[in-house]
Amino acid sequence: MRIINYFFHLASAGTGQIIFDAPPTKRIEIPDIPDYKKVDYAIVINGNSMEPLFYDVDMLLIVMTEDIVIGDIGIFRVDNESYVKTLDETELISLNPDAKDVLLNENTRCMGKVIEKLPNNIKN
Repeated sequence: MRIINYFFHLASAGTGQIIFDAPPTKRIEIPDIPDYKKVDYAIVINGNSMEPLFYDVDMLLIVMTEDIVIGDIGIFRVDNESYVKTLDETELISLNPDAKDVLLNENTRCMGKVIEKLPNNIKN
């Protein structure tokens, strides 16, 4: 097992949420497997805009990087609100067709790339 930071603050799969104002409030163990070697932190989703891939309260494993490409799913900060969305050329895309997309602007920052969701049997 390996220990990573877990942010109790949520990433919105919906309308946006403020995160990263404070240090992580917990550390969790994840399996020490090759797929997780680059994982830096975990964060929980709030909302349904990334269904059916990710659901409300799923815990995501994130690699801290700004180096993502069109089509990657990441954690993004837009005007001090955080989102988990798919990167497109001009906006952040929701997978759920009933959810709104978010326009990119000069204040958009990538806070990391989503590697996958943590299996339910591992969550603390």
